[in-house]
Amino acid sequence: MDSKNINIAVAEQIANLGSSKVVDTVVAQLVEVEIKKRADALASSLKLFEDTRRELNKMRPDQASFDENGAKVSETFSKKAFEDKKKLTEKLAKIDKIIVAATEKDQWGDLYNLSKSGVKEEPTKPDDGATNP
Repeated sequence: MDSKNINIAVAEQIANLGSSKVVDTVVAQLVEVEIKKRADALASSLKLFEDTRRELNKMRPDQASFDENGAKVSETFSKKAFEDKKKLTEKLAKIDKIIVAATEKDQWGDLYNLSKSGVKEEPTKPDDGATNP
């Protein structure tokens, strides 16, 4: 078959195509786009979850108490370190809640926002003893 006959065959098939085949193809493409969008958002959110969990696991008490012989008696967190740890714990819980909502309840909006901008931090309050200039 020469190129002229191939072009004629293509034109005939396009003429007989009808709109249902085109619509089905567009629907399949749009579904694939949404699947990729959701998969990318989920992967990004899972990475944020793991990074936050690792950061939380690295936190150690930043104060130590010693007895009269110099032996360490206990370790504790300062107020700031405790608050930092608390914020990370809350952030981890928020991320987990958003992932569960998306994967189990089909609520993807918050997951999209999370993957774009991370967890929104609550405004910090000044320490009780802080003074404003």
